[in-house]
Amino acid sequence: MRAYAEATEAALAAGRTGLRVVAEATGLVRTPRQRAAFTRYEHLIDGYMRAHPFSAMCVYDPRELGASAVAELACLHPAGNTDDVLFRLYAAGRGRAGLAGELDRSARDLLATALERAAPRPVDGRVVFEAGRLRFADHRCLLLLGEYARGLGAVAVLRGLPGVGVAHVVDLLGLPGLRVEAAR
Repeated sequence: MRAYAEATEAALAAGRTGLRVVAEATGLVRTPRQRAAFTRYEHLIDGYMRAHPFSAMCVYDPRELGASAVAELACLHPAGNTDDVLFRLYAAGRGRAGLAGELDRSARDLLATALERAAPRPVDGRVVFEAGRLRFADHRCLLLLGEYARGLGAVAVLRGLPGVGVAHVVDLLGLPGLRVEAAR
């Protein structure tokens, strides 16, 4: 991140409006250990991009990595060029994470991996998930979000949910460590 921050500052100092990078990153994510490190970095750099004139696109060879590894990488970005990702967990800026898509039973294990790797941190005792683009969440994934936050001594907050479905499930089941909050 430091190298990209310095390169962005150098581009601005040279009169440019920002910095864009494209990187072929297949060689950096072949093993589970490499993906764990790289996805943590990607989550951090996505947060940096939200506040600075920097953008990056990582390219992976799905034939070499396989569908499971690609899903581990793709679910940690707000957007991408694959429709095979059920959900997205991404940096939303100012100590918040974003959630989009669908968190159904089949997404639970990938969500657990994504939370572990992205490692959203609590601010003022709350791990805030901007959930305005979340279309569905089953109780297993909701429980997982609450467990994640409680493990950090915090409460998970789902903010800006569309409709009432997920909020109703949280209220009806009284899910521990999880709160629904209207968008601010």
